Amino acid sequence: MENKDLYYEVAEHLYGSSKASNPLLKTNGEPLQKSLFETEYEAGVNKFEKQVALYLGAQTSVDWWWKMLSRRDYGIQGWLKDTIYPDFLFAWNHNEPVNKKWLIVAEPKAIT
Repeated sequence: MENKDLYYEVAEHLYGSSKASNPLLKTNGEPLQKSLFETEYEAGVNKFEKQVALYLGAQTSVDWWWKMLSRRDYGIQGWLKDTIYPDFLFAWNHNEPVNKKWLIVAEPKAIT
């Protein structure tokens, strides 16, 4: 039985920030791996978020990742008064015990 309410459309074109600055690169000057977009930019990315992006790009189980713009791209309204704006969305390919694909929203925090 088909449920037409479950269908959705994906935009043909996605546009980044008009305030794009220098490209976000690895320490050796190469572009980050597995970014959803061709180029990620330094604008709005702190040192810890760059480490998370490098980590996600190096994982074999991650198909792609997206560093969302703070308070712009996506927010989750939970039971608290304020909206939560996660930093990353990534596609995780879990092969054990069966092949599953997950979309994961993450708000990583550095432990100090």
